[in-house]
Amino acid sequence: MRWLLFALVTVLLYVSAPQAIASASGTPMQFCNRSSAPVNIAVGYHSSGPNDTPNSNVLTGPFVSIGWWGIAAGACHSFDNPFSARYMFWYGFTPLNASPKLAWTANGIDFFCVANYLGTTAHAFTYEDENASQAACQSRANQDGANIWESVRKVDLIVNPLVNFDGT
Repeated sequence: MRWLLFALVTVLLYVSAPQAIASASGTPMQFCNRSSAPVNIAVGYHSSGPNDTPNSNVLTGPFVSIGWWGIAAGACHSFDNPFSARYMFWYGFTPLNASPKLAWTANGIDFFCVANYLGTTAHAFTYEDENASQAACQSRANQDGANIWESVRKVDLIVNPLVNFDGT
């Protein structure tokens, strides 16, 4: 009897393991501002494409970028992962009146379009078509002028969904 129970548990664990891994990709990105200044954050992710399977976690649909969220020094914010993508991306900046000014660089491989934040305020935005290319991004104006094509940081949500931003 014990042998049968052990075999049943083993089979159930084996069958459910791939589903557990796939569901981990739906985890939201957690951003914690460990710096001494507030930051404004934009996030991005791929949406589902027409050929993506229900269990696919690397999506091929249009790229979406959304912003801005103000995150105080020492605060954390959870960003939804609405399409259960494996990867999310982020870009941030310190508001014009913040001190110290934080500067950080991304790897220059991944980019997305953000609303121009160099004016007096950073206006909320949700972009999809603007992420098709740098030209598409910059051809569309918002309240503060042309949008900006930014190099962003990539987060593998299966490996580690937590971003501890320290200003670098």
